[in-house]
Amino acid sequence: SAGKFRLHGGYAYSKPEDPVARKTSAYDVGVVWGLPSANANLTLDYVARDQRGTDNDSRFVRLGGEYFLSKRTSFIANVVSLTNKGNASQKFFGQGAQGKGQRVLSVGLRHAF
Repeated sequence: SAGKFRLHGGYAYSKPEDPVARKTSAYDVGVVWGLPSANANLTLDYVARDQRGTDNDSRFVRLGGEYFLSKRTSFIANVVSLTNKGNASQKFFGQGAQGKGQRVLSVGLRHAF
């Protein structure tokens, strides 16, 4: 069996009351691929943020994996590539820098109580 696929997506729009602040929209799309024979899930996400009327945009791609050790415990790993354009300074950790991206690797153990 090829496993099960689950698609997900979202959209957000912000119109600040402050006339100097920019309108911003963000969207995300992704897929989760359940691999029952491997007792695992793979996830691929794309998230983009657009600050209207500027080049100060950011986006990231994330590849995630989850291996189920038991019914309530799993090992997780994520690889993320974040890109900032213009003066955008989004970050996952530390200090965000204008126009600079980040590459992130995270691993962990999850247990549901």
